[in-house]
Amino acid sequence: MCGIFGFVAGEKNNSSAAELEKLARELFILSESRGKEASGVMGIAGDQLIISKQPIPASMFLRTKDFEKILGNLISTDNKHRVVVGHSRLVTHGHQNNNHNNQPVVVGQLAGVHNGIVINDRELWKLAGAKPKSELDTEAAIAFLNRQIKQGSSIASSVSKLFIKLIGSVSLVVLSEKASELLLATNTGSLYWTAVPQKQLFIFASEHYILQRLLRDRFGFSQSKILSMINQLKAKEGMVVNLENGASKTFSLSKNANKKRKINKSKNSKLYKINDQSKQLKNPIRISVKNKLSDLRRHDFNYQKINQLQRCSNCILPITTPNINFDQQGVCNYCREHQPIKYRGAAALRKIVAKYRSKDGLPDCLIGFSGGRDSSYGLHFLKKELGLNPIAFTYDWGMVSDLGRRNQARMVGKLGVEHMLVAADIERNRGHIRQNILAWMNKPDLGMVPLFMQGDKVAEYYINRAAKRLGIKLVIFCRGNEFEKEEFKAGYAGVKDADPGGVIHDYSLPDKLRLLSYYGKQFLQNPAYLNGSLLNSLAGYWVTYMQQHDYLYLWHYLPWDEQQIIDTLRSEYDWETAEDTTSTWRIDDGSPAFYNYIYYQLQGFTEHDSFRSRQIREGVLSREEALNLVGEENQPRYEMLRWYFDVVGLDGHQVLQAVDQAPRRY
Repeated sequence: MCGIFGFVAGEKNNSSAAELEKLARELFILSESRGKEASGVMGIAGDQLIISKQPIPASMFLRTKDFEKILGNLISTDNKHRVVVGHSRLVTHGHQNNNHNNQPVVVGQLAGVHNGIVINDRELWKLAGAKPKSELDTEAAIAFLNRQIKQGSSIASSVSKLFIKLIGSVSLVVLSEKASELLLATNTGSLYWTAVPQKQLFIFASEHYILQRLLRDRFGFSQSKILSMINQLKAKEGMVVNLENGASKTFSLSKNANKKRKINKSKNSKLYKINDQSKQLKNPIRISVKNKLSDLRRHDFNYQKINQLQRCSNCILPITTPNINFDQQGVCNYCREHQPIKYRGAAALRKIVAKYRSKDGLPDCLIGFSGGRDSSYGLHFLKKELGLNPIAFTYDWGMVSDLGRRNQARMVGKLGVEHMLVAADIERNRGHIRQNILAWMNKPDLGMVPLFMQGDKVAEYYINRAAKRLGIKLVIFCRGNEFEKEEFKAGYAGVKDADPGGVIHDYSLPDKLRLLSYYGKQFLQNPAYLNGSLLNSLAGYWVTYMQQHDYLYLWHYLPWDEQQIIDTLRSEYDWETAEDTTSTWRIDDGSPAFYNYIYYQLQGFTEHDSFRSRQIREGVLSREEALNLVGEENQPRYEMLRWYFDVVGLDGHQVLQAVDQAPRRY
């Protein structure tokens, strides 16, 4: 997560201050897509190591007088060398309104920026022998480095020791008050760099495309030249960049931990005074509502009535399921019409990917990556079993849970996989969810519940764009699991007997038009839906149902084995499960806790019942096992409900009260 970027202009660099200003601003704007919740900058001016940060997006930060003043100081031609390091933040640890939680971070004699998540930050604090001043995991990593350096280690050997100890995903850039070098290090490969020798200029960023744009638009290089100029700092590699001439040297993080590498100090090396010019906003971004668990726990289900519902004698779908009917033996039409799932097989999968497999270590595929169980296992399978070199791609629409982000960090850090992330305007997206929930409360309708998830539907647009920019032909999604058919969601919109093979993109055109017609009628009947989210909803519909989806779906080839998936993730990656549910499905997203509460309260079953019913039909589960599982999985997830209502800015008690009072199907 987040974007880190910057440049070093050596002593012989002849760029004007205006040229370097444009370069800095372009790096900020191009990196903003990785995080829009806070921004910061650091660099050296005269005898000072200056930092500044604010809880606003880069596009706003660049317009502040403070940024203009600081940037002017950093790129002044009076400086012996000019170095600028920037950060665009996607919040993971600590709200951005507390500016201590933003980056750059200063600990002792070090200042640094970080992209990723440190899972074991508490352990690092103990090893650092210090106490945090913020909630930021980055601070723990910098504190560990600071302790190592104080004990006599070089920056390079200190960062090697750090990467041996840490768990998670980390790409790190550090400046020291004593050294004349800039340090870069990563365990995922999410750092790219280029050198413009004739200008004695070194530039780095979190993504290949950012440098590609700069070299093309700023410096005018041809595409063929650009491809030869951009280099990746690979997973478990570090680099030191000389501030005097922009020269760089790469080293292995795994082999450097015990070496006492000398720092290349300049002849006139000086001690830089750290000057923090960060400003706290007088009117910070809206602070989310704080819900109390005691208020949410006042809400529960009428289990007596739900347990009395007639259910299929073969599976566990109840009579409240849209379009369901039972024969004389009590078997539902979904069971009677069931066709066994046909998998294309691992051999067919291996044959397809062999055509795309990289022979030179370059990325050969993109994988949609949420941090959930299926995409996490899929990333493992692509890397370990198929021998591919994937880039994990995440679209963070505002509902990726903290647990999901931690599991993303675990996976890409352990596998050494580059993580490309596009972040929406998260505050705006959460505002759209809030508006649609309030609209739904005016006229509760089960068919409109999917609208609460419309913000994530444009993910395919962004992954297609990334694949095109990178020239990658193979895009993989860990979908196609036909246990997730969920007929009931589209059933409320009049869609019957649809079988898109576990992929909602593959509904027939008539069914897609039925969905559009249903939503259109609901919008006209309830004008509250005609709010600021409407354009996003239309874009989500277009991307989901009209855009071309030329993807490979993992579970069209492999049988979905829940036990194998969870055992692999837990044993090899210490993959984290949720504390408030026994289910491991969709715990990477904050929405299911709410929409499944609606479904269970108003229709007496959830997507878990649908999932387990298809497992029964396939002979994977017995009916008794399925009933026991959903009895646990359908319990209210109060902890996640609190998080959800907090971040969308709603009083959860009032919302759940409206759900409880809405018309039920039983």
